[in-house]
Amino acid sequence: MKFKKAAIIVTIFMALVILLASCDNNESETSTADTSAVTTAPADEDIVDGKLVIVDQNKTKYSIVYNTGDDNNSGMLGALTGLRSAFKAAFGDDCGITLTDDYIPYDQQNEFVAPEYEILIGATNRSESEVSEELAFNEGIIKVVGKKIVIYADSVDLTAQAVRQFTEKYVVSDNGQLLIDSSLSESVLLDLTYCNETEMTYADMAMEVYESFSDKYLVNGWIPNLNFWDTAEIIECYIDAYECTKDEDIKTDMLRLAKLFYQRNGTNWQGNKFNDDIMWICIAYCRITMLTGDETYYKMAKLNYDQTYARAYSTHLGGGLFWTTDNETKNSCVNCPGAIAACLIGEISGDESYFEKAKGLIEWELDNMFVASTGQVYDSYNLRGEKNKWASTYNQGTFVGANMLLYRHYKDDSYLQNAKKAANYAMRNLTTSSGIINVEANLDNGDLPGFKGILTRWFYRFAKETNDLEILTFLQKNAAAAFNNRNSEGIIWTDWSTKTPEPDVIASNSGYRVFGMSTALALMFNCQQWW
Repeated sequence: MKFKKAAIIVTIFMALVILLASCDNNESETSTADTSAVTTAPADEDIVDGKLVIVDQNKTKYSIVYNTGDDNNSGMLGALTGLRSAFKAAFGDDCGITLTDDYIPYDQQNEFVAPEYEILIGATNRSESEVSEELAFNEGIIKVVGKKIVIYADSVDLTAQAVRQFTEKYVVSDNGQLLIDSSLSESVLLDLTYCNETEMTYADMAMEVYESFSDKYLVNGWIPNLNFWDTAEIIECYIDAYECTKDEDIKTDMLRLAKLFYQRNGTNWQGNKFNDDIMWICIAYCRITMLTGDETYYKMAKLNYDQTYARAYSTHLGGGLFWTTDNETKNSCVNCPGAIAACLIGEISGDESYFEKAKGLIEWELDNMFVASTGQVYDSYNLRGEKNKWASTYNQGTFVGANMLLYRHYKDDSYLQNAKKAANYAMRNLTTSSGIINVEANLDNGDLPGFKGILTRWFYRFAKETNDLEILTFLQKNAAAAFNNRNSEGIIWTDWSTKTPEPDVIASNSGYRVFGMSTALALMFNCQQWW
């Protein structure tokens, strides 16, 4: 009986143990469930109230990473070092910011894992740099992607500008902290007034070149040792400068040159056998009247235009103007400027017949000298039916200018299409591999070194008429190269991609003519968004 009673006690004891264990298990499950319902994931220490922590207590884990090779661009290099310097100025030299390119050795590419904290500049090899937004030609972006800051544009120059904007706007210490909105996505538009490569405004660059050129070459208001047409084109450089700036001192220089021209060459220019020479000065004088209201210049231009058109036009080869009074060839260098001059006279006088003349001359160009599939403008067409297919900067430029003026009058989009084709041809075929406009001849080869200043004039006016920022930035790229290749006197020769010789070399070489030196003067006032 004792055994049976003991067995019952053991059984009861075991049941109690099992019951208690069961209760413990149930309580544990309930407790775990309740805890999971109220517990949240640990907060991300890199994001505080929707702000990405870039610097905390004057320390950063971030590095600046740029596309390998972009530091070959002087503007980008300046922007990158400026960004690093801004971090150090705001947070101390030992804040931890670093600057490096995105190069990954070949044998490490499979194992490479990009750091978590990066400020990515340009088209780096990081996936975050693959910006999905549709960006306009002159637009860049600053945005946060995860924990990275991405600064990107389609061009290196605009990316550098975006870096500068980020630096100035965001790299500021707030009690040792730098916080940036984690949803940041900010558009950056191209600043067409500032040159990254020179760290100057284009306006200041232009005035510096103007002063150096005038100090060197203007003697009592005149530039010695020039011929008829190159004088006309240098007058146009001064017209460009006044048109852009409305500076009274420049106006004085412009009018003195224009007045001395007719005092030395008379008011009737029919003694000059070159019909194109007369068209160039007609253009210059019309522009002076349009800027000043003084009809003295327009009257001379109209009188000489009418006489020159009458002697140069014929139905040979289907129409168009002869180049000289020899009446042997019909050239683009007279027909395109002839069309420009006619349009300007038409604008001043309101006489529709001048627009009809201009239209006829360009129709002749389209039929005989223009290659619609490429945009090339041929040079000349002789009475034997032979065409010189050489393409030159000034012919491409004046073809663009004439078509632009005809569009302005007739509002026919085909003129704009023709002009854009011709501009594209020049930008792709008459430039160096780095996009700088070619030198068409060595400096001893007569007039050719001065040709490309004319291209800049009419490219600029087309860009202004159509708000074509691609052409404008092309001109600005050339301006940066030219400006950075000044000599010690501030003079720039026509080979903008190389350093200008020093004064003693120029003085001892008759080939370094002022006309070639004037191309950069034209460029500097025809590369700015003055409109």
